[in-house]
Amino acid sequence: MHSDGPGGQQSSVTDQNSPDPLGLLAQRVSGLREAGGEAFDPVGLSHVERLARRAEGVGGAGGQHLARRALAALERIHSRYDASRRQALLDLERLDRLGLDPSDTARSAFQRGDLTRVRRIARRRPQTEPRLRDQLHRQWQTALGDEVERRGISSPGTILAPGATDLDVQEPSALELAVALYRNTAASTDAARTIEHALSTLPEQAGPYHAGTIAARTLQAMQAAPPYLHSQLARLEVFAALEDFAAKGYDED
Repeated sequence: MHSDGPGGQQSSVTDQNSPDPLGLLAQRVSGLREAGGEAFDPVGLSHVERLARRAEGVGGAGGQHLARRALAALERIHSRYDASRRQALLDLERLDRLGLDPSDTARSAFQRGDLTRVRRIARRRPQTEPRLRDQLHRQWQTALGDEVERRGISSPGTILAPGATDLDVQEPSALELAVALYRNTAASTDAARTIEHALSTLPEQAGPYHAGTIAARTLQAMQAAPPYLHSQLARLEVFAALEDFAAKGYDED
């Protein structure tokens, strides 16, 4: 591995003129650990650290020699790590673009520095273009989502648990969207039948302040806001069920 030193000079980690190879080695090992190198090559990093401990114990010219050996080994690890990281970034870009890692398994592995796992996941999903099935599924999911939004339905998966953040919200699946639309259609049908029944049972000579007339006209006006109408009818159903439950009595046994 090479890096820009002071003044833009190029310096190798195996620089023979380093006045403190052990200090440089500790710095490089720490940097590689922070970058995820331990997950990338734990065996190689452990070998470097053993050499560093031996160099510190031997001291003198022999210690300097061992420290330089450790630096050379570390450079090889870092070189492979940099190449693997570049490849992992390309793999992640392709997986994200094609939607091949919906659970973010590869990205989580990348953040841990486990670049080998990222590569394995990418090799199991080698396609470079979306499959026709996936394209059609995405189009259908988008169409369902647009219809859910047009109807003003609360999308599945948007209710957050206590302590959750916006990052915890997952895009609803096509099945969840279809179920939401089905329930909305069923609720709209039930609401229309309920209102029709309420209007048909009103007395012909009912006045403007007749309780049944007021209730029926109110529900009829609520049809301009279907989600609100559905929620109010659901509440009335609960009240009716509680009233029926109370009328039948409650047996403690």
